[in-house]
Amino acid sequence: MSAGETRGELKRLMVRAFAVADASGESPRPLHFLTVLAEGDGPIASALSSLKSGRPVARPTAPTSGHRWSSSYLFRQTYGAARDLLDIRGSLAGPEGYLLVALIDQRDPEVAAAISNAGLDISALRAVALNLLGIPDDLPPIAMPRVTPAGTLDRSALPLGDLDKAAWAQLQARQDRLPLRRLRTAAQVGSLLHLEDRAALKLLNKLEMDDDERYSLLHYHRAQVEQLVRAFNADLAPADSIQPASGRVAVANYTRRPRSRRRRRFRFTVGWDTWFSNRRVGLRDRWFWLRTLPDYRRAPQR
Repeated sequence: MSAGETRGELKRLMVRAFAVADASGESPRPLHFLTVLAEGDGPIASALSSLKSGRPVARPTAPTSGHRWSSSYLFRQTYGAARDLLDIRGSLAGPEGYLLVALIDQRDPEVAAAISNAGLDISALRAVALNLLGIPDDLPPIAMPRVTPAGTLDRSALPLGDLDKAAWAQLQARQDRLPLRRLRTAAQVGSLLHLEDRAALKLLNKLEMDDDERYSLLHYHRAQVEQLVRAFNADLAPADSIQPASGRVAVANYTRRPRSRRRRRFRFTVGWDTWFSNRRVGLRDRWFWLRTLPDYRRAPQR
């Protein structure tokens, strides 16, 4: 098996782990990788035989349901660690060994508990995986890729009480001067949220803090802005308008009118729709910013 084929098989294991998580109605976690390894074939599955649940592994070809397909930050870290080990070692063995080493060295409490409860020795499992890969047993724990900052994706933000109080005070000053009275449409709410994201990040980037603290503060600021918008006019801020865990805003959905016939398009025009749409949003945000300058005159900008 070539290195490229091994990477492809590793991706297929990830899809199967997604399927196991989706079938149980859960967000994907490292434990679902372990389940897939136990229910597969080969020496790794044999070593994990006591973990088998007795049910077949679902194998969809594409995501089938909502937010659960947004992979968790620990799940992404597991996959990234296995992929990095594969790229460094370049072994021609299957992907199962790389994945098991990544799972063990990640030291996720849920995975460790599952292995212990099955009566398996975690050191012996790691040795089996390393031997399968042709790597010496004394390999130090592999380095884990950095996880997403706190307050993004599904990683919880740090407690507000533990964050920089001076920085939060500056963000609160912005919250006190939000131009709520100028909001008339969902598009204007979107502009407000975009502008607050940029202004808050610009302010926080100038302070000496790590990404966990920076994005945690942004998370709380955005949640507070949404709450104030909803209190001002609930119709302008639907319940799903903001997804604080991911740090993304989705306020208005723009749909096109159905076309009676398909137009022929030149190849060089591909991407123009997105480009013009981005320019339109940017101009709308700029216009809203100019209109609301008086409201922010006393708000901290730096």
